[in-house]
Amino acid sequence: MNRLAILVTLAVVVPSALAQRPANERLGEAVRLLRDGTEAEQNAAVKQLKDLSEHAAPAIPALVESIKDGPPARRAEIARILASFGLNAKEAIPTLVSVVCEPRSDQVLFQEAINTIAALGEPGNREVVRRCLSTENHGRGGRYVTTLHPNYLGQHLAATIPVIAELLVDSDAGTRQRAALSLALLLARPTSTQPSPLLKLPAATRERTIQALQMALDDLDARTRSWAAAALIDADPTTLPQALPILLSSIRSRNSQGNELGALVRSGAAGARLVADYLDEPNPDIRQALIGCLTSFGEDALPALADCLHHVNPRVREGVLRSLHNSGRMEKLRAHVTARLADPDGAVRLAAAVALVAKDPKRAGSTVPVLAALAFDVNSARRWEALVTLWTLGPMARPAIPDLLRRVGSGDGNTRLLAAEALAMADRFLWQSYVPVYITIVKTDDGGLRMRAINGLRDTGPNAQAALPVLRDCFGVKDPFVRVAAAEALFRIEPKAVDESVACLIAMLREPNVGGRQYCRQWRVISRALDKMGSAAKAAVPALIEAAQSDPDASFAPDMAAVAIRLDADRAGAAYGMFRSHLNPGHPDPDDLWLSKIVDLKKLALPLMPELIVALGAKNAVQLEAAFDTLAGLGPDARDAIPTLQAMVNAKKHEARANEVLQVIQKK
Repeated sequence: MNRLAILVTLAVVVPSALAQRPANERLGEAVRLLRDGTEAEQNAAVKQLKDLSEHAAPAIPALVESIKDGPPARRAEIARILASFGLNAKEAIPTLVSVVCEPRSDQVLFQEAINTIAALGEPGNREVVRRCLSTENHGRGGRYVTTLHPNYLGQHLAATIPVIAELLVDSDAGTRQRAALSLALLLARPTSTQPSPLLKLPAATRERTIQALQMALDDLDARTRSWAAAALIDADPTTLPQALPILLSSIRSRNSQGNELGALVRSGAAGARLVADYLDEPNPDIRQALIGCLTSFGEDALPALADCLHHVNPRVREGVLRSLHNSGRMEKLRAHVTARLADPDGAVRLAAAVALVAKDPKRAGSTVPVLAALAFDVNSARRWEALVTLWTLGPMARPAIPDLLRRVGSGDGNTRLLAAEALAMADRFLWQSYVPVYITIVKTDDGGLRMRAINGLRDTGPNAQAALPVLRDCFGVKDPFVRVAAAEALFRIEPKAVDESVACLIAMLREPNVGGRQYCRQWRVISRALDKMGSAAKAAVPALIEAAQSDPDASFAPDMAAVAIRLDADRAGAAYGMFRSHLNPGHPDPDDLWLSKIVDLKKLALPLMPELIVALGAKNAVQLEAAFDTLAGLGPDARDAIPTLQAMVNAKKHEARANEVLQVIQKK
């Protein structure tokens, strides 16, 4: 008999043999096997001791010795047995603590060991608590990621909180930081109207914990100070004035991503008032973090925010308006926000107008005079936001047309362009006023402004005939995206110039040393522009196919092949051929992107019917799904596939899916 068979036999026979003996004999035999038996015999002995329940108490020393090593699963089972003895097995605690402290301990074993220590009467064991403290690490992009504390700490709060508080003065900085973080998580109030779990603990524990947190505010480690401040706010909201500066200091020094500010949100109206007082912060990062914090406050903080809209400091009023805008709760304070349109401070008036427009543009007519006046503000950022908001209003901004007509005539390029864009949105019939601005901007070297101006000319259409010469000049600029935009705009303004536009785009596809994945975005933009031109751009089909064939594995290749087919299916045989190859069940590695584009072809996929039918028998799931989806998109035109689909239904092969497509094809 081989070794495996012997082990299997022992696993079955040994427990059975032991079970037939008196309890004392079974206990003695189980202890002996636990100490000296083979692997299988030791496993059987553990099971036997578990079955003996309280009668196995004399085996505690042997169990303690056995848990020191062995397979993690068996050691975890031994821990569970020891836990069943309660205080009678207290002698096992030192050994169990050693298990908890093992490097790279098995997670199941770790959990069972700490649970057993608690069951044996020491839930607040210092080393156990230390190992259960939460951690903080840097995730992708340098963002802080907080790992939730093990349930153990929360389950034994009365015993663990005092120990964690003591660890706030541990000699190890990492331990102090983890202790502060753990307290912040454990003491967090469920909502702003519910108390911290700390209030459920004895008064002495509460006092010692709060004192320890207050001392931690002076810790040398910034993260320890910050998490201690967060924990302190939840534990005792009256400490807000003391704790908030610590949180702000942490954000100011870029030691935090603001996770701790959640404690401020839970502090309710009192916290909202205090946070608002700090909105005159000169550091823009701090100010933005505070506005974001105010955005998160609950309904109970709205009265406080309403009061803050009358704060003596205009930066506070503006910040509160921004937070109401971001939170989407402005409607409940609409009257207060509307009143700020008459605020003596321009930034406040602007913030009020932006909030009202964002909430409901159709009810924001009262903002137009304010925004029109701010379009002439000396502050460029304010001018920009006012003009963008007028653009958002579209025809609703018509009362501002006289101001916009003045605004397009003077100022820096960006201001004039924004005014022209807002004017176009307000009334398209005013093209004689805004087209000259677009033309002027196209002649500049500012790539971003020039692209916006070209797009504005494109959207103006035939009324922008005066821009044709300057757009033709753009065909020779270095920036490929400007050339593509100019070609598309030229076609939209003068459809008869399609040959010029298409020739420009074809030349770009065939430029030497251009193409491949390095130019993926550029080629996507070109194919998208040609696609918008439709059949008028069919002369570009050969160039599109050449581009797709130059790198068929690139992500842009299926797009270009699909555009070629849409432009002129009769001349796109090579593009169809590329799609056919990916439908072939014999293809070693069919590409998902190519297959998904077949579905997008819809009715134009009809020439692929033979290959689609063959693909119904493919083993590759993506090929099969592409065939099903494309046939469904073809509808009645896919009737040639009916016999194959019916055969699949009869053979119960992908029956539900095949039947679904059949119904679509046969639907009259």
